[in-house]
Amino acid sequence: MLMSEEKDKVIFKRIQAFFVITIFLCFILVARLAYLQVLEGDYYEQVSEENRMRRITIDPPRGEIYGRDGELLAKNTPGYTVSLMDVGGADEEKVVYFLSDYLEIEEQEIKDKIDSQRFRQFEPIRIKSGLSYEQVAHLAEKRTELPGVILEIQPDRIYTQDKLLGHVLGYTGEITRTQLDRGMGEEGYRPGDIVGQSGLEKTYQEELRGEPGFRQVEVNRFGRVINNMGEEEPIPGNNLHLTIDVELQEFVSESLDHAIETIREEEGEEYEDHLGGASAVVMNPDNGEILSMVSLPKYDPNTLYENYADLIEDSTRPLRNRAISETYPPGSTYKMVTALAALEENELAAEETILDEGRYWNPPRPRNFQNRALGRIDVVDALKYSSNVFFSEMGHRLGINLLSEWSRNFGFGATTGLEDLDGEHTGIVAGVEYKERHFQEAEQQVWYPGETIIAAMGQGYHTYTPLQLANYAAMLANEGIHYRPHLVSEVTDSQGEIVEKTGTETLNELDISQGNWDLVKEGMRQVAQPGGTAGWMFDDLEFDVGLKTGTAEVAGRPSHGWIVGFAPYEDPEIAFSIFIEHGGGSSRVTPVARALIDYYFDLMEEDEEEPEELDMDTDSGYVDE
Repeated sequence: MLMSEEKDKVIFKRIQAFFVITIFLCFILVARLAYLQVLEGDYYEQVSEENRMRRITIDPPRGEIYGRDGELLAKNTPGYTVSLMDVGGADEEKVVYFLSDYLEIEEQEIKDKIDSQRFRQFEPIRIKSGLSYEQVAHLAEKRTELPGVILEIQPDRIYTQDKLLGHVLGYTGEITRTQLDRGMGEEGYRPGDIVGQSGLEKTYQEELRGEPGFRQVEVNRFGRVINNMGEEEPIPGNNLHLTIDVELQEFVSESLDHAIETIREEEGEEYEDHLGGASAVVMNPDNGEILSMVSLPKYDPNTLYENYADLIEDSTRPLRNRAISETYPPGSTYKMVTALAALEENELAAEETILDEGRYWNPPRPRNFQNRALGRIDVVDALKYSSNVFFSEMGHRLGINLLSEWSRNFGFGATTGLEDLDGEHTGIVAGVEYKERHFQEAEQQVWYPGETIIAAMGQGYHTYTPLQLANYAAMLANEGIHYRPHLVSEVTDSQGEIVEKTGTETLNELDISQGNWDLVKEGMRQVAQPGGTAGWMFDDLEFDVGLKTGTAEVAGRPSHGWIVGFAPYEDPEIAFSIFIEHGGGSSRVTPVARALIDYYFDLMEEDEEEPEELDMDTDSGYVDE
């Protein structure tokens, strides 16, 4: 009996303990539920909503780009993008594998995009843009098997002029991981966004971008959209209006193409392995507007990505904008710098003459072309005939420091101030500073008198871009004013209202006596007269122009050919530089300059407006080689 009572007590205590534990657990459960429902209720309600409500970004139409006369140069057309909702787990693995295989994208690339957006996991992740109609149709058919996959309409960029303006307009492409990490991610960009990658598209990305809209949708547990809850319309990007004259651009480009083709036909294999590219820049000398900027060879931004491997491997580097990103020795086009420096520094009197016997008397004793002795000549004659003897003597008198200073006065050794494109090079001003910076050994840094003589003729260490030479020609035309070069005249919104207008901006103005301007510009006028280095091509022109030809020697390879100038001589409307890389000299570019002037001033007959064949006959005059 006693044992039975003790047993009952033990059972009773156990029951009591059970009830206490049960009550305690119930209390914890109720407390936890109260915490979740009351204190954290708003948070979990938001999480629940975000699991079924998704906010999908609607890309704004990218701003369009127009030419000087209103030609549409860059526009949008509807395209398709495949995106992926965050569904997680095995479904995500299966979908990633399928998309990788079907769209030919590395699995890791897709996973990296997903990982990069974990902090915004309720927004769709763009996997690939520019889908073909066949791909869209196939993905639409497979939709029930691909949880989280959605197809979105995203504008594709179309460039109406194909290759003609590739280097100016640039191209767009998917934002890179580097761009996101360098700050674009903090500006609201996300993986898969399409942004400007080159040219004006890149420089004016923010203006062209617009403001995205949003669509609120309801999705099921598979990430499929089941209901559209409303949307906020995107704001289109702003439009760019350029200073580029599209018809002039086309004519100059075709003229350079024909000139290069003529060289190939006439010179054969000797030049075939050396011919590189060409460039031309035409400007308004009164305000810095760039009317034409040509770089050869060209590329088509419409087909850039499908041809990218070939473009990268091409030894002529078609993706490089030679007008701003390649530098070359200017040859005799530089001689106006030497002339003005000597006149302004009182190292040369206006009426002074020098006896030119065909070869300079100090080392390295440079010769004139074909050893031609010009007799007693002044600065006007020296420019007309491009006397190496005369300008060697001017270099000897000036010294390299003054010559370098005057080079910088004309904008050489620095960018021209163009803000519309990235990648402009400063070029190199020949001088002591360059050698000290470039060479490590003390004996290599020594500047020799003979190097000054070479520099005074535009050879040696000088290297400049075609844009710098065009800007220099503009400064000669307007007598010393360096205007900021620009490609964009104004920015307008989608309604046509002006958002920003580019004004004329003066960056520098040279204080040079009118008498010295008159002498040097008269020398440039004489270049186009009978006997001048371009007279063989210009002596029948009905109005005067200012020109200077240049042949830049390159060791072991054909020479580069240059011509710079302005037209008309009185009240110039255009200034220009034209260049052919390893084309054999100035005689190859001079006909292009004549064609440019004839075309711009409507001097061509109707049947001549297509540059079929350029006259390369130089027998009628002295050619600067």
